[in-house]
Amino acid sequence: MEDSTYKTLVNEMFQINEVSYKDYKKDDSKTSKKKINEAIHKVNSTLFKLEQVLRQNIKLKSEEFSDNDKVLWKTTEGKMNKIHNRMNTIFEMFQKLKSNK
Repeated sequence: MEDSTYKTLVNEMFQINEVSYKDYKKDDSKTSKKKINEAIHKVNSTLFKLEQVLRQNIKLKSEEFSDNDKVLWKTTEGKMNKIHNRMNTIFEMFQKLKSNK
């Protein structure tokens, strides 16, 4: 049986090549600037895919659940809070990368 488009998208979105920082830094095939540029490009692409997934789920939620339906939130509220905290941490890391310091 073939995977759905949604499942394929999610699998592609979260594919990460495991490599240690030491190996990443020693890789002479690309300059440091090129490595950073490619990483930012990959992050941007992944964020675009994440936005698509979120938009689809916001639409699904608004179509399928009433304002009083709390079943979804009982099981996901803790996970959503963790994601929110991680996004704040990622934003701070991005600010450090973006700064000239």
